[in-house]
Amino acid sequence: MQHSWKLAALGGLVCLAAPVWAQESGASIGDDEQGYLIGASVSSAIGYIGSAKPTVDLKPMFSFQLGPVRISRSRANALLNTGRRAYETGVSTDLLRDEGFSLGASLRWDNGRSIEDDPRWADLDDVRSTMRVRLSARWTLDPHWTVGLSGDKDVMGRGGGARLGGSVSYRHPVSEATYWDFTLAAGGGNREFMNTTYGVPARAAATAGVNPYAPKAGLENAQLSADFAHFLSRHWVAFGGVTLGRIAGPARNSPLIDRVSTYGLTFGVAWRGGF
Repeated sequence: MQHSWKLAALGGLVCLAAPVWAQESGASIGDDEQGYLIGASVSSAIGYIGSAKPTVDLKPMFSFQLGPVRISRSRANALLNTGRRAYETGVSTDLLRDEGFSLGASLRWDNGRSIEDDPRWADLDDVRSTMRVRLSARWTLDPHWTVGLSGDKDVMGRGGGARLGGSVSYRHPVSEATYWDFTLAAGGGNREFMNTTYGVPARAAATAGVNPYAPKAGLENAQLSADFAHFLSRHWVAFGGVTLGRIAGPARNSPLIDRVSTYGLTFGVAWRGGF
């Protein structure tokens, strides 16, 4: 555990110290990085595991700058920086920026998983919450197309393992005040991540009446999303979107999976200021 906390501290130092290195190497911090955003969204979603009833959640969202480090939650960064620079969710900063390319680092909290409403999985251990360090690269090919690649790792030693994901996004401006983002994304994880998330050990398998399952590393899911933003004024923005997901790879064969396709719907409003 001591070693895991050292890794988490090291990740934090990277996020805090990287901007100094970036400035020394020529990646300056500009006026486009100023500002803040606060808001809330209502989301309804159904997952791959558990009850067939969709959940409905009210989620706060925010994004603000502390020197060269940005702190954000949910879609706040994307909405705040529309037409400006893009940042990761969580505590994030730049490692490198060049024309059409960016490399960033972030710390983010993973809430884990608990199956409380299904007696079949009474003996299945919860997936514990943990801290993840994430590296991400983005290539902006033109005003419409963006390609992304990211990887993250559990730095608290809680079985979260490592994940890798990629995405292709297309931005379609409807007007100066409205746009749509269409994104195709896919991701997977190493053996530790897949076992923790989709594995079923012998004791839990016996209670549920299924065979034990220990997945290998591989693809986890693919998602297609369509998100919109409409700027009601200089400060107010309305946003929303729909996400369709499909489980894939070794995860699909897990006895935990109740459905192979999922969806999510989101709508919210936010206030931008400070710029």
